[in-house]
Amino acid sequence: MKHLSPSHILVYIFPFLAVGCGSADQAEQVPEEPASAVENALLVSLSSERTGITFSNPIVEDASMNYFKYEYLYNGGGVAVGDLNNDGLADVYFTGTANPDKMYLNRGGMSFEDVTPKTLPTKHEGWHSGVNIVDLNDDGWLDIYVSRSGWYTDPDLRKNLLYINKGGIQPGGVPQFEERAEAFGIADTGRTTQSAFFDHDADGDLDLFVMNCPLQDEKTLNSLEVEALIRSGQAPSSQFYRNDGGRFTNVTKKAGIMNMAYGLGLVISDLNGDGRPDVYIANDYIMPDFMYMNNGDGTFTEKVKDATRHISNFGMGCDAADFNNDGLPDIMTVDMVSEDHVRSKKNMAGMSSDKFWGVVKVGYHYQYMFNTLQMNNGNGTFSEVAQQAGVSKTDWSWTPLFCDLDNDGWKDLVITNGYKRDMRDVDYVNASDKLKEQKQVSMQQLFSLVPTNRIRNYIYRNKGADESGMPSLGFEDVSDAWGFKQPVNSNGATYADLDNDGDLDVLINNIDAMAEVYENQTVQKGKGHWLRVQVEGDGGKAYGTKLTLSTPQGEQFQELMPTRGFQGGVDRILHFGLGAETSAKELVVRWPDGQESRFANVKADQVLKVERATAKAPQPRATEPKLLAESLPTGLAFKHTENTYDDFKHELLLPHKQSELGPLMSVGDANGDGLDDLFVGGARGQSGGLFLQNANGTFAKSPSQPWTDHAVCEDLGSLFFDADGDGDQDLYVVSGSNEVDQDPRNYLNRLYRNNGKGSFAYDPSALPEMGTSAMRVCAADVDGDQDMDLFVGGRNIPGQYPNTPRSYLLLNDGGGTFSDATESLAPDLVRIGLVSDAEFNDYDGDGDADLIALGEWMPITFFENTGGEFAQANAKSGLKDTEGWWTSLTMADLDGDGDNDMICGNIGWNSKFHPKVDHPLDVYWNDFDGNGHSDIVLAKDYKGKAVPVRGRQCSSEQCPMIANKFETFDAFANASLGQIYGEENLAKALHLQAKHMYSCVVLNQGGGKWELHDLPGMAQSAPINGSVVLDVNNDGHVDIVAVGNNWGAEVETIRYDGGTGCVLLGDGKGGFKPLPTHKSGLFAWENAKDLALVRLGKSGVPLLVVANNNGPLQGWRLASEQRLAQGR
Repeated sequence: MKHLSPSHILVYIFPFLAVGCGSADQAEQVPEEPASAVENALLVSLSSERTGITFSNPIVEDASMNYFKYEYLYNGGGVAVGDLNNDGLADVYFTGTANPDKMYLNRGGMSFEDVTPKTLPTKHEGWHSGVNIVDLNDDGWLDIYVSRSGWYTDPDLRKNLLYINKGGIQPGGVPQFEERAEAFGIADTGRTTQSAFFDHDADGDLDLFVMNCPLQDEKTLNSLEVEALIRSGQAPSSQFYRNDGGRFTNVTKKAGIMNMAYGLGLVISDLNGDGRPDVYIANDYIMPDFMYMNNGDGTFTEKVKDATRHISNFGMGCDAADFNNDGLPDIMTVDMVSEDHVRSKKNMAGMSSDKFWGVVKVGYHYQYMFNTLQMNNGNGTFSEVAQQAGVSKTDWSWTPLFCDLDNDGWKDLVITNGYKRDMRDVDYVNASDKLKEQKQVSMQQLFSLVPTNRIRNYIYRNKGADESGMPSLGFEDVSDAWGFKQPVNSNGATYADLDNDGDLDVLINNIDAMAEVYENQTVQKGKGHWLRVQVEGDGGKAYGTKLTLSTPQGEQFQELMPTRGFQGGVDRILHFGLGAETSAKELVVRWPDGQESRFANVKADQVLKVERATAKAPQPRATEPKLLAESLPTGLAFKHTENTYDDFKHELLLPHKQSELGPLMSVGDANGDGLDDLFVGGARGQSGGLFLQNANGTFAKSPSQPWTDHAVCEDLGSLFFDADGDGDQDLYVVSGSNEVDQDPRNYLNRLYRNNGKGSFAYDPSALPEMGTSAMRVCAADVDGDQDMDLFVGGRNIPGQYPNTPRSYLLLNDGGGTFSDATESLAPDLVRIGLVSDAEFNDYDGDGDADLIALGEWMPITFFENTGGEFAQANAKSGLKDTEGWWTSLTMADLDGDGDNDMICGNIGWNSKFHPKVDHPLDVYWNDFDGNGHSDIVLAKDYKGKAVPVRGRQCSSEQCPMIANKFETFDAFANASLGQIYGEENLAKALHLQAKHMYSCVVLNQGGGKWELHDLPGMAQSAPINGSVVLDVNNDGHVDIVAVGNNWGAEVETIRYDGGTGCVLLGDGKGGFKPLPTHKSGLFAWENAKDLALVRLGKSGVPLLVVANNNGPLQGWRLASEQRLAQGR
């Protein structure tokens, strides 16, 4: 799959002029595991002799059939399961692309019989792709719908097939089928990848969505031409067919789903919880995925940009299921990036910033070449957490399927992958470009340049709940341990309890190898109880049924929608793992018409058949009130407007922007009326704003705004404090950014003196000249002379990341004039790092103000105050290896012991960077190519050697000598960091490390000792840029509210946009339990940079204010206070 420019929606396939004949690749059997492996594995691969399943899908390449003729040649076939002869056993249907489909009847005991010649009425023609097993005519017998695609110009070879089950059983239990697609009106010829049946209009019968792809050819269309084709109805669109009593009517245009895209994944789910089935399509190439939301009137509205912050770039298969047991369906989409360093560097040339932003500019989405896991926020939006979950990189992947393989009550994840040839290998692409210049190019010549590889498939075990009792949002790669060991190119896959023993078995459709059948040994090993639920019916009255199972360990949720993964479908019997529980407290079955069937004290280890006659009117659902309600007082009308600046133009390999760190806020009583007022910093070219609180809790912009004279400065941190001892609050404003084109004077910090009535005046003589780009300032009387001194933390040197900036300890002369005392009193503070935040606090209890600072590539750093002099005291703290990308610091008594603890915000775990103490993330800064400009080099460990994070293309754009030194991507991929940049150069470089990326609380143990506890997984989905402490649920214990995102990552790194804000309920002992968005009421999913607690009125009603980069302020109040204010 080629990465396309924004102007191209179709894919360019260069023609070859002379084609030689290729030989057939013989299908082979995937080796059966040795006895020792079988004994330990959860899934055991059974031989074809054992199962009777001999299906294979060989790809025979010749002049008439090859990748250059049809780029989807290697996409492979699908597989679906269902009880075709009503004998209580799941039967299997495999699609072959150019090879005949096969139907296998399940004879029990993991033994199957090929009955294809006896049951299917037509010979194999055309290119078969997806398959659905469904009771389309509601006669109690399952039918089969087969999708056909391919490059054929003859539409008869592209007609989808409908095999109607005639009912009744022939000798040997063999069902009989007749092909009826034309008669039903669904013999679609649009090159179908997959289809899905569901009742979109709640009329009790199944409608049909057919996902089609255009034919790739040499013609290119820009986005405007594509949109014109869609509007005119001439686009080779997916199609939607409404079931009108057994005959289908094409209502595609009326339904609002005309499109033109290369859809590969299709899943149906009620994504927003409104009771109507929605459609999710994972699209290949640059066209964004489609999220068609069901409007309930026969139409759909595409909402993927509204509902998600980013998506995969080359979307393949997808699934929708509740992976975190919160009762909401989440979405998994797979892409093609490898977790292996060498493969990733060989198969990915590098993301062009211009192309990336061009795609966004034409109205598409933020799209990254990673798997994506969209976690449902419960309000119609999704936060993407695949990197946090550990499932973002599984190579060229096809089928993702959520299923509980170990019966522990948490859905695991199966992902198939493989591609016959590495057509994205950059060295091949470059070599083939040269071959284009020749007049005669044979297919053998082209294919001789393409590496071939086989990668094993993946199984991820769901880690379940963390110590807080809430979902950890993590998976563990157990592929080898659970039985996926053999390298093989796989495509479609499905799961079912094939032997009816209470655990889920797995079937996989492979290319150039026999299909695999994996027997699950969970029950045999005594690892977990189970419950299987069979809902009566299989048509529109059943599809979309929702099941919620309650156990002492929590709730599980499933929907009956068999189409999922890639080109296939799963069994209609829904499987729940129960772990050690021998019964479930309650099973609630919500039918598509809204009625419910309820069962209490359901025994484990059974197949429960739920009849429609048990349905009753639904019981009223108790809803817990949310703790926070969005509400911004009148008058706080400030919108931050970020100026345009490209950090990466000057620092090509910068990991994320340093020019978009604001706005930040400060709270103080500016006019002496006893009420909290708010200052918000402005961007370059925008003045900050001071807002004064009125007695009724509203705000008005202060008439005093002297900082308008300094709008050229980028405001970051600010601080209300009494600088001159006159009893009012003066205002200190920090200047910062990363803009190398600024006058150095624009980075000067500023002190504005208060006249006691809220009128401020700039004092240019109050501060020493400090040209540092800073971010935060804090104040305390550090020398015991009864005035407030300052620490100003240097954040960065513009254009010189990660070179250490200057920080300052400023002493007050008592009248509000400050002098630089850093060198004399705190030499350890001069260049401590890229400081993000700092606080003064007497953490050792000796009566003076010590200092704690943290920042990017810094440890949590302690400075002990002894008689007004500061010395670094990390060794005394009890903490070590805390170097991280720290973003914020809040101090409060979190455990009720009377001293201040810390909330330390970090980048979080939802990132491609997962360093640990023994595998740190490194950054080197040096002039590696001798051109007079220092270069940034990020590095990581790979099999015991340091290697670069970035690839050859972008690395050589920064250091051109790399392209000369390593002429191929393969050479670069296999080189160590020292071989690329030179060991001597690395030794001379500034070298920093990060070892800890989790946000955490750090509890004060007294005597200068501290104890670090990482926050729960739900607080690690995004950076914590700001946090406050208050009792949100009125239980007498302090809670934490935190917000943050960072949309400024370079384009090969997924931007940090998973944050929606997080409420963590405290237990009074320093432990915290996170609340999901739909329960907390907090939804701060903009580019949140700061959080302030403002007390309203004389009673001090708490208001939480969120400051968003390039956006307006947002506010939340305690819902209890909001209801009280509204008289409820």
